[in-house]
Amino acid sequence: MKFRMSARSHVNTGVGEISLRLNEGLFKWFIERNYGISQFEIFAVLNCLPPNTNPKGSVRFSRIDNTLYLDVMLDFVVMSNTDQIQRRDTVASAMLQQIPDALRKYPKLEFDIVAFSEDLHTWFEENDWLSKPN
Repeated sequence: MKFRMSARSHVNTGVGEISLRLNEGLFKWFIERNYGISQFEIFAVLNCLPPNTNPKGSVRFSRIDNTLYLDVMLDFVVMSNTDQIQRRDTVASAMLQQIPDALRKYPKLEFDIVAFSEDLHTWFEENDWLSKPN
């Protein structure tokens, strides 16, 4: 399965740099994996814009290029006022919540959301993107 990422963000949030790291790591991680009959691509955009821009997330499936496009919405104030380690944790948590939610909107894709979510969580854990519980 192909998994690609991009960002729509303000430079002060550090989200662009995070997106670059994720794009490479997750593409390599998921390219050999299969989660069902329908082979489609996921293209996630880390969306972290100032509140005055009225940012809105979207989820849509394109039959033309067989791709699920989705925005992972991040809080601009939180991302602007934290260090890179906490930003990675925040992005990982948001992706683990929002991507499976987006996939559930398309049950006809016959996609194993549980296995995908577990693999995504494993990648974040193995690459130290999630904070350890106390």
